[in-house]
Amino acid sequence: MTTGGAAREVYSDHDFNLSRNCAHCGKRVQRDEEGRSIHPVLAITTRDTGHDGDEASTLCSQCLSDDGIESCFQGAMGHADDPADLRYIYQVLGVPEQQDMIRDFIHGLDNDFQI
Repeated sequence: MTTGGAAREVYSDHDFNLSRNCAHCGKRVQRDEEGRSIHPVLAITTRDTGHDGDEASTLCSQCLSDDGIESCFQGAMGHADDPADLRYIYQVLGVPEQQDMIRDFIHGLDNDFQI
């Protein structure tokens, strides 16, 4: 999977590699936990992986927090020399605070990117 710009909003879990483990908690990014559905919310691809979503550092909705986003970002940076080479795939999920967090993160990216 490739992205058309620096960030691309998607509306389905199937736009993510569902066999990936969360960069923060290490569990599958799509799962049921204690009667709740957990979904992937952020994937960060790199030029070194051909911007392939199959190899993306991915975050689950359970871990959508500042620390979780940092873990996902650091996981991606382990495969990239330049932060400008990162591409972001995301979906806005969770409670309102989490939805604001993912939007703020995406919109806070370098203004050189087309969002």
